[in-house]
Amino acid sequence: MLHERLAVLVAEPLKVTVNGVATIDNSANVTALERRAAQINDETAPDEQSTAVHDVLTTVQLCARRRR
Repeated sequence: MLHERLAVLVAEPLKVTVNGVATIDNSANVTALERRAAQINDETAPDEQSTAVHDVLTTVQLCARRRR
């Protein structure tokens, strides 16, 4: 979805100026969308297998308590 939005922004002029009335600049939006798309591409999806090996052993000490 980000790539589609980015394509739409790039297809249109990034900066439009009407003399003395208004200026619209979308170049910051394009930069932000490119940065966010790069972050999403770098992250691991929740359903992907992790290559990290976790060799951790945890113990929990149980305490005896009085019976009723």
